[in-house]
Amino acid sequence: MFKTIVILSFLAAASATVIKIDKCENVPEDVCTITESRITPCVNGDECRLKKGKEHAISFDFTPNFSADKLKTAVYYVNAGQDIPFAELRDADGCLYTSCPVSPGVSKQLNYKLRLGKKLPSGNFPIKWRVWNEANPAQECCFLAKLSISRR
Repeated sequence: MFKTIVILSFLAAASATVIKIDKCENVPEDVCTITESRITPCVNGDECRLKKGKEHAISFDFTPNFSADKLKTAVYYVNAGQDIPFAELRDADGCLYTSCPVSPGVSKQLNYKLRLGKKLPSGNFPIKWRVWNEANPAQECCFLAKLSISRR
């Protein structure tokens, strides 16, 4: 079963579109490196168009420079400098989406499936994705991306 999940993760990552990401300003580069983020389906990696009512696979590769037995993860909508958490993924158990524990310098991949509700507003949205050490929240990995949500 585990082998099947790993193989399916690799196949999904292989068909995904790499999206443009920026680093979070308040996270020093020596704490964590995020090398790549991908979304399926996505046509334009500069600004993915996600469709309401559809499922999207999101993954990213990160290399923490810290040890952690347990991780937390969250996604935020960034609006006028405020981070507004998505209810679906707010202070969630990060170990459900990547393997734990983490060790310094060892690359990991976080995989998440997101279904967008049909009642969400349409438009362009800057998002912030964080994953952090549950025991020490200052030890975190973080990136910013632009997503577009549409009906079609």
